[in-house]
Amino acid sequence: MKIRGFDIGVESISRWRAVDETHLPTEGELAPQFVPESSPLDEILRPPSLDERIPMMTAPDRFDSALLQPRVMAETKERLLALLENSAQAGDPELGLKALRAATILTQDLGLDAEIRAAMTALYRG
Repeated sequence: MKIRGFDIGVESISRWRAVDETHLPTEGELAPQFVPESSPLDEILRPPSLDERIPMMTAPDRFDSALLQPRVMAETKERLLALLENSAQAGDPELGLKALRAATILTQDLGLDAEIRAAMTALYRG
């Protein structure tokens, strides 16, 4: 068995001529982009794993990007904190303890948000 050298490609590239190059057309429309579509048979033959199903079940179908604005997020966290504190005081003691723990975590998160806002303000002031 004869083994060929590894520099075969280098020789052919060094002899490449400019007329051999192919370019995209400069005028006209581009070809439509290929987007693979999932068929029902693919869904049957390869069902999603548990790692794929959990995010699909927990992520909302529609998402409002306005919820990620800092002002809206802070207001939502403050309202949730008030609800958790109210539910911690009323009703079942076990549920109240869980609500109090969640309120503590949310209070810490709001404190971190305040620190980030203060740092950003100091950064912008120079």
